[in-house]
Amino acid sequence: MEAKSTRQGDAKRGAAKSKAPLMAATPMAVYDYSSAYTPDILAYVSLFQATPEDRVKLIRKGVKADALVNTSKLMGISRERLFATLNFPAGTVKRKIAQDELLSPDQSERIIGLQKLIGQVESMVTESGNPEGFDPARWVANWLDTPSPALGGDKPADYMDTIEGQRIVANLLAMMQSGAYA
Repeated sequence: MEAKSTRQGDAKRGAAKSKAPLMAATPMAVYDYSSAYTPDILAYVSLFQATPEDRVKLIRKGVKADALVNTSKLMGISRERLFATLNFPAGTVKRKIAQDELLSPDQSERIIGLQKLIGQVESMVTESGNPEGFDPARWVANWLDTPSPALGGDKPADYMDTIEGQRIVANLLAMMQSGAYA
């Protein structure tokens, strides 16, 4: 994984030592709408580390549509590209963003799945012992658009519009980490 330095990525790690476990907010805090909280990489790590039951609670509660805006900014991609990757109807989602509404459970599940994937990459890099300067959100954005031999030449982004597809992509990342498939 190629490391790229960003102020945001470096600031989030602060004085973290290599191989130190990431301590993130509880997954429910990621979408606490009572404050002006904007999720960051550690919030996505908390989604990755959360129990499936906690993620189900988040999905049922619903995710505000502006989570798409925050995630696209962290990834360094346009909202429209993110909408297309997750197969969200652009007009509907833009209206929900403008009206400060929640995404449907299906849509909430897909954005949480993408954020969980970013958390997975951050966890992998931290476990490797050299997270300095690495920006997992931007790495994921680039990697999703790179054809993969393990997917028959398809791009991982082609799988992000369904939960089962997201599981395939997450498993591919895990295999990359273990060296089972490079």
